[in-house]
Amino acid sequence: GVRCYRSARCVLKDKRWFHAGDHIDYDLARHFSSLGQAEEALHYFSSSVDFSLTPNPFVLGLNQLKDIDDHSAADEKMMLANHKQVIKRPRRGEQQQQPPERQAVFVSELRALVDSIKGKPVAVPELRLPLLKDDTVHVSLAVNSTLPSDIAPLAWGSILFAQIPLPNDLETMNKPLFDLEQVKQKAKEDERYAFVGEAVNVSMVLVNPLHTPLKVEKLKLLCGVSINGSKPITPEVGVIEDDNFTLTEAKINLPPMTESEVCISVTCKKEGVLHVSGAEWILYDSMRVTHRFELPPVRKIKTTTTGRKRAISTLNTSLSVSIRASAALLSAEIVGLSDHILQSQVSQTSLRLTNVGNSVVEAGTIQIKISHPSCVILEESSGNILEYDLKSGLVSLPYEVAPGHSKEVKMWIRAATVGVHNLGFLIRYGYKDVESKVKHRVAYLERNLESRPLLSVDVFTRPSIRFANTDSSLLMSMIRNETSQLTPQQGGKSIQLHSAMMISETFEIIPSKMNGCIDLSLHPDESYNLVLRVHTGGPSRKLVTPGNPAYLLQPSNAASKVSCNNFSQTELKTNPAIWKLLSMEKVLDNLELQRKISLNPNKYKTMEKNEAKKDFDLLFLWTEQTESKEQKNEPAYGFHLLRNQKCLHSLYSKNMSACPLKVMVRHPQEVEHDFTKGRLFIPVDIQVCNRRDDVAVSFVFETLPPNQEFDSISRSFKESKNHSMASRYFWSGVTSQRIQNLGPNQRVTLKVNAVFHADGEYNLNRFRFSVDMPNIGIKHFFFPLQHLISITSERSRLRQ
Repeated sequence: GVRCYRSARCVLKDKRWFHAGDHIDYDLARHFSSLGQAEEALHYFSSSVDFSLTPNPFVLGLNQLKDIDDHSAADEKMMLANHKQVIKRPRRGEQQQQPPERQAVFVSELRALVDSIKGKPVAVPELRLPLLKDDTVHVSLAVNSTLPSDIAPLAWGSILFAQIPLPNDLETMNKPLFDLEQVKQKAKEDERYAFVGEAVNVSMVLVNPLHTPLKVEKLKLLCGVSINGSKPITPEVGVIEDDNFTLTEAKINLPPMTESEVCISVTCKKEGVLHVSGAEWILYDSMRVTHRFELPPVRKIKTTTTGRKRAISTLNTSLSVSIRASAALLSAEIVGLSDHILQSQVSQTSLRLTNVGNSVVEAGTIQIKISHPSCVILEESSGNILEYDLKSGLVSLPYEVAPGHSKEVKMWIRAATVGVHNLGFLIRYGYKDVESKVKHRVAYLERNLESRPLLSVDVFTRPSIRFANTDSSLLMSMIRNETSQLTPQQGGKSIQLHSAMMISETFEIIPSKMNGCIDLSLHPDESYNLVLRVHTGGPSRKLVTPGNPAYLLQPSNAASKVSCNNFSQTELKTNPAIWKLLSMEKVLDNLELQRKISLNPNKYKTMEKNEAKKDFDLLFLWTEQTESKEQKNEPAYGFHLLRNQKCLHSLYSKNMSACPLKVMVRHPQEVEHDFTKGRLFIPVDIQVCNRRDDVAVSFVFETLPPNQEFDSISRSFKESKNHSMASRYFWSGVTSQRIQNLGPNQRVTLKVNAVFHADGEYNLNRFRFSVDMPNIGIKHFFFPLQHLISITSERSRLRQ
């Protein structure tokens, strides 16, 4: 029987009769099992369920060839010719699957045989279950976010680093700090090493080719370390920790006909050269399976002394790693940051750096590159702001971190734009080696942060530069709550606006209770038209500018902001770090402009240096309005910043039919009066300026009767349909005046009186100008802008 089957097996060795081969292997295994020869039985059972994955060396060689930058089409053709001699094509039918029922019988018989043997687990050296793809074996030296030694210097000096200035458009805001694939291609093998006490990770792919599930336990590496060129020292069988190594084990269940990637590691405790040779695992709790990695040789193009090129094979050393003396190892993590915030929300978090290595991180050697410098500001616990270096874009930390200790840096984050921000941090730190030389390592930290929509602000009336020194101007904007765009699960949010601020080197907001948003609550999809009156403030003005943030911190100063009574509660959160965070975008824009000027001075040589003074920013302080007072978490707050708003250079249009007059109405905005003592007379000054630079203008000023109201469709005053006079006011004094030949850029003040009979809110815009237009004739102009006045009385206060 046995001799006959063996003879038949030799005959069928080179044939393609796989079903006959399976039958012979199975019968031989059964015969040897009945004879009590377990070793021979295991051999034939292993053959009956044997599978192999044959890598294509041509494909592997071609992939390695692509890593060579200067290879040509001729090199690929020559590599192809060379590989045709080494390819051993698989026999047809080798990929055929065994019938599921036959596989089930083979596996059950194999497990029954192993269970009958004492002293488990039983070593089955020829068993290949599950299959291990040798071409997927990969060694990674990254530990605790610290980059491998061969990649770290290239990543730190990568040309793709988004240094300051960083573009703010959506296409480039998530540009990575370095291109990982490009860095890997340029990495050198001689720069590849690990350190004592740090894990060397090895990833691989396991394949289950059967129709039955496989249970794999205690998967670990087979390795050895060579010290001073000696024979590699290997750990004993079944030992996962000794004086030289610490091995990790993995457990995995493979469903039928699937594959899965697994990562295991080894930590060396001594210096030397680590050699990873294979892996072993326990199958079905009873069989010890060993696999030796068979990596293809590295094939490269070499130029001979005669100038010809040929393909050569070199030893694949990708699984050999040099182990050096212990070093510092920083673990970086962001603490207390949510996965999503609202647009312009200010979130306080911290960056925690922990030294889990065996050496001290030297003081002053920690440097950080941040992918979004406009969104992140670092601050020491003492309150000192860690400034960006404007040349290199680096932030330096003065800390020394001892082994086992950590340092936390306060971090302020604000996302100005809506979208997903991929925040990246490259952290470079130094330590001293055995020769007391400072060596550097680089850690990389990534975090996705989603910024959700909050507010939209549109400015539709802007101040004028031309009349900045003499007149006040209107700044009108519409603010809208955009949180309704959130998903139903996220829900819209009600927003409380507390303050409006103008950041400019020219203008400031005139303080007034009527001149801004006071305790304004905006629910989802609600909007509000905000009217602010701004001026230069005179020679002694103290403007809020990016270089003068002190006034943002003083509740008593109202020259540059409009605030409410409870603004001081939220103003406590406004410290220099937040102000620095708000001004970073302006700093980056200025640096970008300087860079453009240095690259192309001819294009920007005529640029006006004071161009920035004609721009302004609008800043709105907001808090999230919570319905429940018992909410434990502090409501979200932030600063919505509308940047780079342009001032008008002139209010006059070259269109000859446009009105040449600029009109400013001067009046008190809040008045208290006792109407039991009679009517209220308010003096009103109407300043009129000729905006024309070339000709004089003649016009007639007329006030309109109280029974007229402004019609927005026809843009004129019409008779009111409501005959009640209770809510109207009258004009008194010289209500019609003719001005002859008002010179270019000259002004005149017209004085009238407004008469009121009751308290309320009134709009003092009921007047018109009849202008003698050149080549056109008399044309009437109305000014429908709001000139609001609030009149209160003792009775109205009692009603409130």
